[in-house]
Amino acid sequence: FRPFRDKFIKSYLIHTSPFGAYYYLDKHIYVGKMEVSVMKKKTKFYIALSLVLAAAALVIPGRKDTPEIPESAVTAAGSPSERISYFASHGWDVEELFSRSVTIPADFSAVYEDYALLQDKQGMPLREYAGEEAQLYVYEVKNYSPESRKMLAELLVCDNTAVASMVYSEDGGSLRMTVS
Repeated sequence: FRPFRDKFIKSYLIHTSPFGAYYYLDKHIYVGKMEVSVMKKKTKFYIALSLVLAAAALVIPGRKDTPEIPESAVTAAGSPSERISYFASHGWDVEELFSRSVTIPADFSAVYEDYALLQDKQGMPLREYAGEEAQLYVYEVKNYSPESRKMLAELLVCDNTAVASMVYSEDGGSLRMTVS
């Protein structure tokens, strides 16, 4: 017998013929090249292992590629007292400055998409009202002034429902944050 060398498996060549080689391994005789039959087993093992790991990666909770969007909460905002109460419920003391009619774009630009993502974070239903007419209410924030900046708050109302809100600095929005 001639030993066939492998890192993990010790086998012996029994006989060579025109039909292939016969190997003795673990009380079994294998026909053909030893490396091929072992490689097939290893390949099957690695494929099965890869599939198990891929399935586990999909099932493991807490791993998310996209941020979770909270459920949209319906907030009544048809009257001035409801709008003021909305801000007060999140700790903001506001005073109305002005309001105007706006149209929520049907297709969001990159800038408006950033605004929509801010709304998604706080569970506001802005995307559901794309293309609709709305009323924009702008307020001065009385109880928050970082670095002596004047802060404004806005509330976008469509069908007497608050659909978007934000607090931002008066200097063009260098500081922006959610209401909630």
